[in-house]
Amino acid sequence: MKNRKKTGIVLVHFGTTYDEARANTMDVLEAEVREQFPEAEVLTAFTSNIVRKRLKNRGIDYPDLPEALSALKKQGMETVILLLSLLLEGQEYEKVLSQAKEFEEAFSMSISPPLLREESLEDVAELLQEIYPLQEGEQIVFMGHGSRYPSDALYRALEKVLQKKGYTAYIATLEGKEGIDDLLPALTQHRDSRLLLAPFLYVAGDHAHHDMVENDDSWKKILEDKGYQVEAKCIGLGEFQEVRAWYRRKLSELLS
Repeated sequence: MKNRKKTGIVLVHFGTTYDEARANTMDVLEAEVREQFPEAEVLTAFTSNIVRKRLKNRGIDYPDLPEALSALKKQGMETVILLLSLLLEGQEYEKVLSQAKEFEEAFSMSISPPLLREESLEDVAELLQEIYPLQEGEQIVFMGHGSRYPSDALYRALEKVLQKKGYTAYIATLEGKEGIDDLLPALTQHRDSRLLLAPFLYVAGDHAHHDMVENDDSWKKILEDKGYQVEAKCIGLGEFQEVRAWYRRKLSELLS
C-alpha cells in the first residue's frame, strides 16, 4: 500500500461548462474519492482549454493537467495517480500521456486506462445493462462521441457484446465511422419497439443536450421523424453511482 500522506490523485476530465452536469458527475466523484482516500491530496483537472477559458470568464477556475501536477510537485508528493474519465484512447488521451511524461522524474506516476478497451468490453456491457435495464419491447440507442483513432472500432465491438447478451442496444457516434444514419437500417427491424436514447458520454454536456435532443437535426428529431416513440435520457455516465464506483475500483487497484 502506497504512503497516502505523500500521494496525490488527479481526476482528469475533458470538462464541461454545464454547471448541473459538472456538479452531478465530476464534483460528486471528487467528493467520493476524498472520502475514500482522506489522506491523499485530490485535485480535479480539465484537459479542454476552451472549457477552462469559458469557465474562467465566469469566475470558475480549474487547472489543466500540467498545473495540477506542478501543484503536487510543489507539495512534495511521492506518488501520483491520474484517474481519467476519458472513454477511449484518442486525441485527449494522447494529450494526457504527453503532458504526464513531462513529470515522470518528479514522482512515481500511474495512469488509469480509458473506460472502453478490448479487455473491458464485457465489464462495460454489464455496466450499461445495469444502469439502463430494458423492459420487454424496448430498445436503446447510445450516442458516443466517436474518434478518428482505431479505438473507434470499440463502439461496434461493444454493441456486438451487448446484443450477444440479448440486450437490444445500438451505438452510433457523432464524429466516428458510424453515425445515426448508418444505424437506421438496423433499427427498422424493431420499428414497433419503444426507443430509449442515451449518451455514452461521461457527462451530458453540449453534445447530449444539443446534438442528441434539442437541435432541429438532433438524433431525437431524426428518430421521431422516422416514426419512433423516443424517450431521451440526458444523463451522463458519471451521474450513475455504479459507473463512479467502477472508476473508484480502478483507482483502488492503482493505489494498491
